[in-house]
Amino acid sequence: MRVDLFSISSVAICISLMAVADFIAPLFWGVFADLCKKRKRSFKTVLFWGMLIYFAFQLIILFNITSGIGAYILWFCFAFFAQVGTLGFVQTVKIFDKEYIGRAITILNLLMFAAAFIIQSSFGYIVRVFNSFIQP
Repeated sequence: MRVDLFSISSVAICISLMAVADFIAPLFWGVFADLCKKRKRSFKTVLFWGMLIYFAFQLIILFNITSGIGAYILWFCFAFFAQVGTLGFVQTVKIFDKEYIGRAITILNLLMFAAAFIIQSSFGYIVRVFNSFIQP
């Protein structure tokens, strides 16, 4: 999906919807995981299917398969299902004492954002270097 063809107002709407999804998704996934736990469903199954759907939305965006899916819905779902990854923190922090879980989650979030920033910066650098070889 070529987002550079969006108008400024369309970009603003997409970003606003993604922000709403980023806000409500962790609440939804937490409640959904609790419901699945009460029904004896595996936590890992919820995480697996949520991540699978998230990757499907990534592929839809990557390969520009948007027929029948509005851009706003697509980007909302992308942000919504991206938040299913926060469920993985629940399993990760079980090794800490209860009084340190909040700190552990904060550090894990910080590490995830730092890793994402470093990876994105690295890709930007690689693309810039690659373009300098192609363009005389």
